[in-house]
Order: sequence, then structure tokens, then C-alpha cells
Amino acid sequence: ARITGVVTDAAGRPVVGAEVRARLKYSYLIIPPPLVGRTDEEGKFDLGDDPQEWSTLYIDVLPPPGYRSVRGARRGPYELPLSFVLPPGVDVTGRLVAAEGVPLGGLELLAESMLDGAEPSRVHVTTQDDGTFRIAGVPEAWTATLQLDLDELAKRGLRPESALEPVRAGQSGVEIRLAAGGSIRGRVRGELPTDEALVVRAWPHDVTARGSRAADVDAGGAFELNALPPGPHALELWLNGENESLLLGVVDAEMGGEDVVFEMPKLGMVRVELPADAEDWWADGVSTTSHHRALEVWGLTGPVAAIRVVQDASYSLKVYSGSWPGNTLAIARVSDGESFRQPFRSELDLRVRFVGGRLPANATLLARHVETGLESVFDGRPWSTAEVPDGAYDVVLVGSARSETVVARGLRPTGAWHEVRLP
Repeated sequence: ARITGVVTDAAGRPVVGAEVRARLKYSYLIIPPPLVGRTDEEGKFDLGDDPQEWSTLYIDVLPPPGYRSVRGARRGPYELPLSFVLPPGVDVTGRLVAAEGVPLGGLELLAESMLDGAEPSRVHVTTQDDGTFRIAGVPEAWTATLQLDLDELAKRGLRPESALEPVRAGQSGVEIRLAAGGSIRGRVRGELPTDEALVVRAWPHDVTARGSRAADVDAGGAFELNALPPGPHALELWLNGENESLLLGVVDAEMGGEDVVFEMPKLGMVRVELPADAEDWWADGVSTTSHHRALEVWGLTGPVAAIRVVQDASYSLKVYSGSWPGNTLAIARVSDGESFRQPFRSELDLRVRFVGGRLPANATLLARHVETGLESVFDGRPWSTAEVPDGAYDVVLVGSARSETVVARGLRPTGAWHEVRLP
């Protein structure tokens, strides 16, 4: 018989997007792999066939935000379709705290959560005029990391006083203390672009600080970064064009610095031969010296696409299809003036879950190919994915001071989650 069922709320309304996981246990102790499904617009799910109607069925329903999860068992022979009712979730409440008179309303707060076995979920809430916030209807097993829009805080001269602690379902009275920040001023020397924007972004060296701050470079080459935490920062100068972002330089500076100088570098070109029917191609580049993400280009078209680079820099460049996900044209080391073309290679997911220590917000996570040394950047944290061709990879943590720590070796992109313990 096919294992089917429906998931509703307490009022009988269908719950859409709930993940249903079932484990079958037979009387002779053979336990097959779990069955997984997701509810449709009518709240219905279909997990496939159960060849043994006398099996015991263990069910977990992992809900979307607004509901609590349900766990139960059905001993065979069980009646089909199955039916599950999800109770409403619980709330998390808190407030921002700053000096008297500082406006705290209208700030966006992001709660990023992970329930065991489910995909990451994100909830956005906005603070009230008095700085209070409410994250409503989360499951009882819910925990989340909180993030504030640091650039929006900087416009108000504020920064988080310390790293934001995780919150859990039902927690009330959460306080996020905000403090006034310092500044760094500087300039960009050389011939500035006229039709493209220059942006300076600051990453604190302090591993407990979260996120970065950004400031535009004006027509005269000046910039000012505000609401910075104390201590040294890595400053990145970016060129943002119509379909590209290119890292032009990196310097270190202390909070309070008044005359930080970037030299505008000379730019070069790398050419990539694309397939004749190429559409919607992208390129990502990682610096082979700093190991940080250094370029991103989208909307590449054939037969030969030109990608701007810094003239004296070298990159691990990945060219891939945006309209055909899972296909990489090339991964290679490139410098100014070079051209290349390689056959298609299927792209796989190298998935890593980081546990143990804290991941610095200003760190870069790399998947480094063991044989070639070519690198891809992980997206997301603490559940991270890098899209790579098949092979063995080391996972490398690169700090803002360019320090490297290998946190895992020889992982393969099987699509399963690898658990990696941080130092």
C-alpha cells in the first residue's frame, strides 16, 4: 500500500510545505532507508509503497514557520491515509537597547534557523518604534542565530556591542545592546572610473565581531566608514559595474584611522571561449594570494567572453552556466591576457555543517581541490555548500589577517552533510 496522508493545523486548514519523514521497522528487524515527502497545497503527502503492511511506522513532521513539529508511531496494520494535526508555534520576544534618544524603530532583524534534518529557514522581522521585536509562531525545537543590517545600523552611528547570541523558541526578554561606533577615513589615488561605483568594505579582525560595513567612494576618491567596532580591520576596495564586482585591493587599518590610502590598480582581461549556444553564464574568482572571493561576473555571452581582472593578480576562476545549473565549463588558474576553454564538467554539492567553535563573520571558507589546489567558496553558515566538480577537497578557513586553518581533509561532494568541528 502507498503511504499517504494529510497535515492540517488545529482549525483543519492544510499545512503547505511540511516535510514528512517516515522510518519503517519490520518484525524481523530489517530497517529500510527513511521515506521523505513534502505536503502540497492541499496539505497532502505521498511517501511511496510499504511492502509490509505489518511494519511499524515512525513519523516525524517538520513544519514551516508558525507550527510545532509532531512525532509519532503507527503500528501495522495502520489505516490510510494518515492524518497529522500541527499545534501552533511559540514566540520569541526581545528589544534593542541603546543610548537614550537613539531611534530604534524600523530596523530589520534576520533569524536564521536550522531544525534537524530540514533545510535552513530565514525569518525577517522589523523592530517597533521602541526597539521591541517579536518572532512569532516558531516550532518548539527551533533555535536561531540573529543578524542585524549592519549598514543600516551604521547610518544611525550604531553597532552591536557584542556578538549576538543564539535564541530558542519561547525565549522572552532577549536584549541586543547597541553602542556607538568609530570611523575610518581614507581615499583612493589614481584614475577613478567614471561610469562605475567604487565601494570600500571593512571586516573587523576580531573573530567575535559579526559582519562588515560598507561606504561609497565619492567622485574625489574619498570615503568614510562609520559605526565600526574597536580594533584593526581589513578594508576591501571593490569595483561594482553593470554585471560585475571586482576586488581591487585590500589594506589593514585601525578604527580611528584618518588617512588610509588605496592605489587604483591597472586592470587587464581574461577571455573565455563559451559554447555556441551559451546563455546566462557566470564567473566567480578567488584570489590565489589572499584566498578571498575576488570577482563575480554574470550575464556572460559567447562565443568569447571578456572578464576584467586586476593586471598583476592571479585567480582560481570558475565559469558556469546559470540557466543549466550543475554544469561548469572550466575551473583554472588565470591571469591577465590569458584565454582558455575546457569541456563541461558536472557540478556536485560539497555540503558541510560546522560545529564546535564560532565561525568568524569575516572569514572565508574554501573547498580546495587536493590534486590541483583550485578553490571554490562555500556559501552560507553554519550549514554551507560549495558547488564543485568531483574529487577530494580540503576545507580551509581563511581569516581576515590571511591566516589559514585546514579544518577537514579529503571530503568528497556526495551531496550528504559532512560534520566538521571547528577549532
